[in-house]
Amino acid sequence: MSFIKKLFGGGITGPQESTKNYREADNMGTRILDYAHYQALLLGTVYKSQAENPGVAVFAFPDRGMAETALKSISCIKTASDTGNLISLLIIDYGGYRVDEGYRDGWAAVVHGKGLTKAVHEEAVRAFKKYGGKELANRIPQSVQPVGASTGQGKVTLIRSEDLSKTGGVGSKMIYKAASKADAIEFLKTQNINKPFFYVEIETPSGWVGKDKDGGYEF
Repeated sequence: MSFIKKLFGGGITGPQESTKNYREADNMGTRILDYAHYQALLLGTVYKSQAENPGVAVFAFPDRGMAETALKSISCIKTASDTGNLISLLIIDYGGYRVDEGYRDGWAAVVHGKGLTKAVHEEAVRAFKKYGGKELANRIPQSVQPVGASTGQGKVTLIRSEDLSKTGGVGSKMIYKAASKADAIEFLKTQNINKPFFYVEIETPSGWVGKDKDGGYEF
C-alpha cells in the first residue's frame, strides 16, 4: 500500500459522497504528500504581484483520519474507487503532512494553489473548522475567478511534442493550445496518464494548465 493511500486511503468513515464513481484518472489536483512537498509547492508558486498570491488553508488535526474526513467534506474532493486515494476535481494542491501542534499523531490538512477560488477556500475553512481543526495558515485568494464554461468550440490543437532528454531533462511533453482554460481543462480530463515523466501541457489566454500521472497543475 502506497504512503498516500495509507495517508488518505479507505478505512475512515467520512461524509457522504456522491454516487458517481470517480477514478484516479479523474484527479485534476496535485497531492501534497508531506511537509517537504508542501514547501516545494509554496516555493514553486509563481505570481506577478502580492494581489495574485494564491490562497491557502492549513489546519491541524489530532490524527490523519480526522484530517481526511475534513478534506472529504469539501465538494471538489472525492475518493477514487480504484485506488482509495483522495482526488480533486479542480486544479488545486491538496493533501496533508505530519504535524506536532500538541498532538501525538497530528496531521495537517491543506488546500492551496493558483486555482483555489474564494468559494472553495471558504468551503474548505468551514469544513476544517467544523471538524475541529486548528488553524496554522489561512490566506484568502485575491484574484482567482472560477474557470467558467467551455467556449463550446472544444478545440485543443497540438502544437509540438518535446523530448526532454535533449535539453537535459527526463521524459517527454506534449504541448497544446486551447481557446480557453475551460476548454483546456475539459481536454485534460480525457487524458489518462499512467507513464512517469510524461506531461500534457496546454497554453490558454489566461495561463498554462497541465497534467501528468499524479494529477493536474497550473502555471
